[in-house]
Amino acid sequence: MNTKKIISKTNMLFIVFVVFNSYLVNAATEKKVNAKIEKAIVFLQGAQLFSSADFNVGVGTSDLIFEGVSPFIEAQTLQAIGTGNIIILDVRHNIKYPEVIAVDEKIKPKNFRILKAMEDSIQEFSWTLEDMLDKRTALTTEKNTLLNNRLIKGETKRDSLALLKEALEYLRFRLNNINTELQKLKREEFKVTAAKLRTEERLAELNAENQRSGEQNPEQKKGAINQVIVTVSSLFAAAVNIDINYFVRNAGWTPSYDLRATSANTNLKLDHKASVYQNSGIDWNDAALTLSTGTPNQGNTKPELNTNYLNYYVARSYSYSGATAAPSMNTMSIKSTADAKYLDREEVQSKTTADYTVVVENPIRVDYEIKLKYSIPSDSKTHMVVVQSKEVPSSFVYSAIPKLDPNAFLVAKVTDWESMNLIPGAARIYFDGGYIGETSINPQEMEDTLQLNMGRDKSTLMERKKLKDKSKEKTFNNDRVLTYTYEITLRNTKSASIKLEIEDQIPVSQNEEINVALLESTHAELDEATGKLKWNINLKPKEVRKLSFTYEVKYPKNKQLAGL
Repeated sequence: MNTKKIISKTNMLFIVFVVFNSYLVNAATEKKVNAKIEKAIVFLQGAQLFSSADFNVGVGTSDLIFEGVSPFIEAQTLQAIGTGNIIILDVRHNIKYPEVIAVDEKIKPKNFRILKAMEDSIQEFSWTLEDMLDKRTALTTEKNTLLNNRLIKGETKRDSLALLKEALEYLRFRLNNINTELQKLKREEFKVTAAKLRTEERLAELNAENQRSGEQNPEQKKGAINQVIVTVSSLFAAAVNIDINYFVRNAGWTPSYDLRATSANTNLKLDHKASVYQNSGIDWNDAALTLSTGTPNQGNTKPELNTNYLNYYVARSYSYSGATAAPSMNTMSIKSTADAKYLDREEVQSKTTADYTVVVENPIRVDYEIKLKYSIPSDSKTHMVVVQSKEVPSSFVYSAIPKLDPNAFLVAKVTDWESMNLIPGAARIYFDGGYIGETSINPQEMEDTLQLNMGRDKSTLMERKKLKDKSKEKTFNNDRVLTYTYEITLRNTKSASIKLEIEDQIPVSQNEEINVALLESTHAELDEATGKLKWNINLKPKEVRKLSFTYEVKYPKNKQLAGL
């Protein structure tokens, strides 16, 4: 009998031992690391952040925790991959809140009862204001119901003067009462709101005093910690590497350009720059940076072409309020950190990040991979990064529209601009080392030749005037005929010849009764659809040349023209 009891106890201990070991094997062990941003792909709006860490896992299930990830993480974009003899079971975003620690009397804030009473009073004020709001809503609804009553508006079919008079007297009586009650509620609401604000201000002052005195438990001051938890399973103890990445909206970059030209070189140097900003809540220290032209937030669903129904227009009134203002950013420089292998001390010309940029063209976007490490703090300020720098063949021509401006403009024409993968942005112009001004680049509206305005040239003089002796007005039968002659005088004060494009125009008729005809011009090309006249000339040094054109407008004499 004793032997059976001993065997039974031994079996029970063995079962407990097996169950306990099984629990240890299957229970998830936690291993934590700080999630350092090692790489960031910055889109025009938003960024994809990458972190990596090494872990030693044991047999069974383990929770590998990355702490300090961005609080603006979009959990649905979270991804994790790993290397090693493991199976990734789950990846999720978690917010860890500090444990609530009981307040000890020794560290209880000063005026604890007063603080509690103030908090209760603020809550009571809120309930009172909510009750007042309900009363105001009820009174306003009643007022609107009375004013919209069909009897008051005279819309019933059985109206009588006596009935209408009685209704108006009741309306006057009730409206006076409603307005009196609304005014009373407004005064009370003002007093309660003021009392609530005073209590909140005093409560904030007392809390600030307690924080300065250091009498609150320091553990209770810690904020929430954002985590990414990767759950893995392994049959063996192993060293593994886990990579995570996720998307945040609070980042982006805007393109800008520097155009540099010299009088000694026909080639144009174009520096493509990026103003990078991020407010992800965590700093990017020594992170690999990739700038992408993609816009993940824009949506990738192909639109559908719905049936276009035609009907009569019925006027409706709509009201809309609200506007979205684009945040402004303060420009500042950024310090990049590079390994010593990237530095060549024998180089006379200093290098930029453009020398370490690799352009990768994808089917739907272009990525600029910068092979230098960057540190960009989470401060919403812009930081300048040079994306690429290229010297492209170009030709220069002076272009002018004397009708609108008496000066010529130097224009650079670039034919191989598609290879630079440009996107719309502002451009600063430098000529012979001097700052000229600003222009814009918009490849989406460009043709085969990219035309860049390099600045105003004041050494080419021009004057446009109407010749009164050759401009006249005549009447034939029922028609009036107007004749205009304009003369353009050009003067090249430079010591070298220049190519000059001159543009002017004649009006274009939109009515078959109005006829416009170019009678004479000094070898100008006419675009009949737009009425534009164009001259391409070579102007020698110190040369003066005159261009002229004459056009005629015929229309019914009893009509009045608009647009001349």
